[in-house]
Amino acid sequence: MPSEANERVTTAHRAKLPYVYVRQLSPTQVRQHQESTELQYRLVNRAADFGWPRERITLIGDDLAKSSASSTERQGFQRLIAEIGLGKAGLGWCWAWTHRDSHVVSRAFPPRLSQAVL
Repeated sequence: MPSEANERVTTAHRAKLPYVYVRQLSPTQVRQHQESTELQYRLVNRAADFGWPRERITLIGDDLAKSSASSTERQGFQRLIAEIGLGKAGLGWCWAWTHRDSHVVSRAFPPRLSQAVL
C-alpha cells in the first residue's frame, strides 16, 4: 500500500465502503476510447491499494455514454451522491479529464458532498 495511503486513510475511512465511479460522455467515446474505460475500471485496484478488500469495493458504471450536462439521467451519479449523503462512503475514485491541461488524472475524493460533484 502506498505510504500516502497509510498516512491519510484512517480506520474510520476503511470502516465505510470505497466507491469507484466510471463514466464516459457518449457512445462514441465508449467505442473510440476503450482503453480509457478499461483504465477507469482499474481504479478498483487503487481502492485495494488503499487497504480495502475487493469484495467491499463498490463499482458504479451505470453512466457510461451519458453526458455530465445534467445529473437527471445519470443514475450512477445519483446513487453515488445518495451513498455519500447517507454516510456510507469512506473514499471514492473517479477519472477526471482536465480540458485546461488536456490530460486525464485519477482522483480520489473524500466523502463530502461539496467535493463529490464530478
